[in-house]
Amino acid sequence: MAGRAPLLSCLALFSMALLAPTFTPSLLGFPKAKGAQQRTRSPTQLQADASGLNPFGPVVSYAKALSDAAESKGEDVAATQETTDMLKIKELYQSEDFQDSLFLVTNDYNLTAVEQAESLIKLVQPLQSSVVPKFIVFLAKKNRLRGLKAICLEYVQSLYHRQSITPVTVRVAQRLTAEQLEKLKEKMREKADTDDVKIHMEVDANLIGGLQVEWGYNDPEALYAPSHGIDPCLKRILNQQVGSPSPASWPRARQRLKRDRGGLVADPAACHALNRFTMESETCLFLSEWEAVRCKAHAVRRKWAEDELCRQQLQIQCGSTSLQSWLSVMETQKKVLEGAAAATAQALTEVESHWRPVRLEATDGGPASWLLSAEQAKVASFKARAAQWAAPAGGSDLRKRQQALSEHVQGQVVSAVRGWDQAHAAAEAAWLSHHQRVEETTRAIAQDKAPPDSWLSEVRYREQARKHLSEQAATEELLLGAAAKLHDLEAERALYWQAFVEAYRACSAADVPSPGEEHMMPSPAKPPEVQLPEVPDIPSAGGAVLQRVPAAMVAPGGLFGLGGGGWREGATLVLTIHGYLHLFYTDPKVATGKPEDAGPELVESDIQASVYAPMATKCVFQRRGKELILELAEPEATPPEGSPSSEKPSAAASLRKWWSGKAQEPVPRRIMARLSCPDEFKELEGRCHEFVRKGHALRAATPPRVAGASPTAGYAEAAGSS
Repeated sequence: MAGRAPLLSCLALFSMALLAPTFTPSLLGFPKAKGAQQRTRSPTQLQADASGLNPFGPVVSYAKALSDAAESKGEDVAATQETTDMLKIKELYQSEDFQDSLFLVTNDYNLTAVEQAESLIKLVQPLQSSVVPKFIVFLAKKNRLRGLKAICLEYVQSLYHRQSITPVTVRVAQRLTAEQLEKLKEKMREKADTDDVKIHMEVDANLIGGLQVEWGYNDPEALYAPSHGIDPCLKRILNQQVGSPSPASWPRARQRLKRDRGGLVADPAACHALNRFTMESETCLFLSEWEAVRCKAHAVRRKWAEDELCRQQLQIQCGSTSLQSWLSVMETQKKVLEGAAAATAQALTEVESHWRPVRLEATDGGPASWLLSAEQAKVASFKARAAQWAAPAGGSDLRKRQQALSEHVQGQVVSAVRGWDQAHAAAEAAWLSHHQRVEETTRAIAQDKAPPDSWLSEVRYREQARKHLSEQAATEELLLGAAAKLHDLEAERALYWQAFVEAYRACSAADVPSPGEEHMMPSPAKPPEVQLPEVPDIPSAGGAVLQRVPAAMVAPGGLFGLGGGGWREGATLVLTIHGYLHLFYTDPKVATGKPEDAGPELVESDIQASVYAPMATKCVFQRRGKELILELAEPEATPPEGSPSSEKPSAAASLRKWWSGKAQEPVPRRIMARLSCPDEFKELEGRCHEFVRKGHALRAATPPRVAGASPTAGYAEAAGSS
């Protein structure tokens, strides 16, 4: 055995020498291997972020594993389906409804990781690829399911990097032609050093001329956070020459305002930037610039309203709970003393019932009488002290008023804020519809077709924008009124606290010493005066209007067609630059707007008749002495046979139509009106006849408008639907 020991030691040392390379990296070969790996990288990977470095980490590894799984099949369809599914999941993560459903799944601890993955797959269904569901289950088994959102983003980024595609956003004042777009792509391929570019073009007339280009997005699909950009637009050049403020300072000012929870006046630089922003907006002449001002002002004012509403709700809850706690302390002390009195009296009765039958009055009568009298005096003392523990008067009334204010804030104020948000969304939707209608009008004019009436969509947008401003003013007035009431209640609560402290000290002075100096509640400070960005007056609506004149319309008939036939003053005739003549009548009791030359603001619901002058078959201007009467009419297309509108309505349907009033009536295509000014009558006559002459070429190619169609539809949509 002794001879074998050296042999075993030698064998052990020899084995360790053989296994050493397994645990120790080759220091000489490490840089060489790293360099070889660097040389094997494709040019796309090296130029993806211009750093020449390899991405690393679990997110990158899992995203690469998913892309390799589709490429291993060697099918383009599988890769396309996988990409579509990952883009869908990435978009779902931006949805609040999906986030709420996902929260219930990931926080259900009764489910295993695989069961959570299966529930997640059900949420994102339908999926096209068979690889993505298996990949989600694989992530769950590796305890990486919570990293799916980051993996989706990395997958999309690496997809653009592998294919060497760079998304580029281009904002232009006028839509680029195909030749200009191709030249821009060539320049951007060189500028971004990529194989291909994906152009996202946005038309913004506020640029006046030139273009703005952005690229290098962190999220190539959502186009978020560009890292590069150029701005050679004419608007920026003019702003620099005249010394106007740069719009780049507005977002920074808003960020400073958001960091200040105490109000919008704590940051003078932010307020100064907002004031300059408002001054800049007052000088703009375009409706698109005014819409941008309205949206920016809404964001700031809505943020203030949200902060103020949260402050009021928190203050009301704090005040109501504190007052309830004060009253509960007094009530508890009263109940404790009343309970002590009742318990002492009951115990004394039980003692007397057991003691009296066996007590010898000669020896124990005197002590018993003294002891029982002392206990009865203590019971009386408990009752007297319990009566003293009463809260000061006015506490219940103050609590009721706090509850009423809380219900007012939770009900009326919150409802007003929701209505404000809905009005803002409606204004944005109306602006988008108007912008699309303007583009349709531009295309129709370029193709020598009858354009739709973009002015009426502008009227609809103006109506929604005015409604938004009205809702905004009403909501802010409610918030300020609630803030004033809350301030008064807090001041009254501070006075009530002083009375409460005096009552508490008087009641508890005989029992326990004072814990120290009483802390008086400070008087509430008045809400700070906020400086919110103002929205300037909406630009004039005359840009698309050739002529707007006051007129008198034929008075409609009364019940069963009786009456009518006379002239009703207060109507307005509007002729647009595209040849649409509209007759408006606004009730003087509800007319809104400026009492100036522009007249009241027009709304779409006040349209009484609408005629497209180039397609008019009747255009008559008569002078009957002092009466100046015009009549224009266009043919209305009859609905096809068998359609619901061609069938004769039943008696019940006729009654419902009569009962509902004008809401069910189509807009007439015939205008008959009377003017009072000869010069305006002559000018309108010349313009209408000119439109009729220009419309001869359109009549053969354009069908008449369908009866009952919206005035904003125009002829472009009528032609497409026929």
